[in-house]
Amino acid sequence: MSGVLPLGPGLQILDFESVDPTTLSVAQSGKVQGRKMQGQRWAMTVRWPRLKRTEFRAIYAFLVAQRGQFETFTLVPPVISVPQGVATGTPLVRYKNNLWNYSEQLSGGWGGAGISIASDVIAAPDGSGVTADKIVESSVSELHRLIRTQTFNAETNCVHSIFAKAGERSECAIFVFDGALSSYGYAVYNLNTGAITSSGIVGSAANLTTSIVPVAAFPGWYRLALGIKPGTGSTIQSQIRMHLAGNQVYLGDGASGMYFWGSQLESGLYPGPYTKTEASAITAEAPSGLALHTDGWTPSVNGILKAGDLFKPAGNNKIYMVSSDVNSDAGSMATLLLTSPLVATPADNEAITKTAVPFTVRMLKDSIRYRYTGALVDLEADFIEDLA
Repeated sequence: MSGVLPLGPGLQILDFESVDPTTLSVAQSGKVQGRKMQGQRWAMTVRWPRLKRTEFRAIYAFLVAQRGQFETFTLVPPVISVPQGVATGTPLVRYKNNLWNYSEQLSGGWGGAGISIASDVIAAPDGSGVTADKIVESSVSELHRLIRTQTFNAETNCVHSIFAKAGERSECAIFVFDGALSSYGYAVYNLNTGAITSSGIVGSAANLTTSIVPVAAFPGWYRLALGIKPGTGSTIQSQIRMHLAGNQVYLGDGASGMYFWGSQLESGLYPGPYTKTEASAITAEAPSGLALHTDGWTPSVNGILKAGDLFKPAGNNKIYMVSSDVNSDAGSMATLLLTSPLVATPADNEAITKTAVPFTVRMLKDSIRYRYTGALVDLEADFIEDLA
């Protein structure tokens, strides 16, 4: 039998514990080595207040029908299944994707016109070192732009993102064209004010989305993004154009420019977590370990989840706990750091339950004892999370 355990009038006591089997061995030198025996699980003891017979019967019948430890069922425990954080939005698991190789080397994947590229001139906005590049305008009156062409179905949605910081120039635009270069979407970004000053579509392009998100830990850096269905054809072309005083064609001085790092191209209209690439693109890199990338939260909320809050990916039974407070960024993304590693790989765009979190459990014992005290019944049961 499955179903949801009825709680009747509510619980008197809920003992909740983490079960994380580990074996330790001590070498002759005194060095201690640990080995994990199996995945972490939650266990709980539930005790009801003294129940009337009418309240007791439905609960006890449900427990007996589980046939001891054989069946699994759902338990939504009070208090612990309710988040401390704001927990707003409709969060989804987000895989890491980047269809562009050499994401941190403009000279590796991009061409250009009216510019030159100076590699590795300032610190990147991820703390990894001096790996951000500068594009420097020519001393000719022309478009000053980076150009990159990619095989991609231009009749489907794509999103281009890149990190940018003002140098001597502080305005730039992203253009994404279809294969014929006749339809496109664009947006103009001001890196002094953090604003998008204009945007639009031309021809058969559609579904334009734009964003400029500050990188909080690295002042002056922004992640720029433009999503679009470019038009027709089997290729698309992205261009990044520097502007001066609102003009995209201007006389450069041969020395001024802007800084860029971390270019990314994905399917869809909204950027996912930044994914570094080298010689090969990365498609649908699944999460693992102690971090889960997500999007769909209410944007720019500190404490969207709090340390100790629980959540559950929709496609498996495991309940996870976040190890530290979680903030959503202006692009609705948040990285959840976990207290225990992922034991099953969630699907890309899999929904996440973050309120009234349902545990899939089984009885910890084959017997269920109860006791009459006068006309009332004392009932207690032990459960353990099922990971199947």
